[in-house]
Amino acid sequence: MKKLLINHLWVINLLFFPLNAQAKNDLIYAVGMGVGYSGFGVKIGSPIKNNDQLTFSFGVSGYAWSSDNSSNLLLATGLEYIVTPFNSYKKHAVGAGISFEKEFRFNQNKETYEKEKFYSFGYLTYKYFFNGLNNEGFSLGLSYKLYADEYYSYPLGFNFGYQF
Repeated sequence: MKKLLINHLWVINLLFFPLNAQAKNDLIYAVGMGVGYSGFGVKIGSPIKNNDQLTFSFGVSGYAWSSDNSSNLLLATGLEYIVTPFNSYKKHAVGAGISFEKEFRFNQNKETYEKEKFYSFGYLTYKYFFNGLNNEGFSLGLSYKLYADEYYSYPLGFNFGYQF
């Protein structure tokens, strides 16, 4: 009986006096296109220090179809470290990252898919954040990709996104 009374008091306490310990949400969410977003995708970032940010991205970096009823889908993930070394209200940033891409080939005649190829590359970026690195707003940027194989022929890229 005593245990039941304690449980009821505990429930009443939680209903009328909720716990006020709330975790501060420092995660930054963004959508966009470019190497920093793994193609066309989303990015989740966490401020490391005042001038640094570590981000993880996931997206679709390519899709193609052919006349033989097959299509290729290229999915990508990435990890990037961004810093603002310039004293300009944290609007100019540079970063370095690594991206992993997996190509899937779908054959509609056989109704199957095959894992085709796996790619990885490093990249360097410059980004301009209109409202600062860790604030809500638009960003623009350029990237230079460092490939390990000869699959890609265009090392320069453009980034555009919005972070929440």
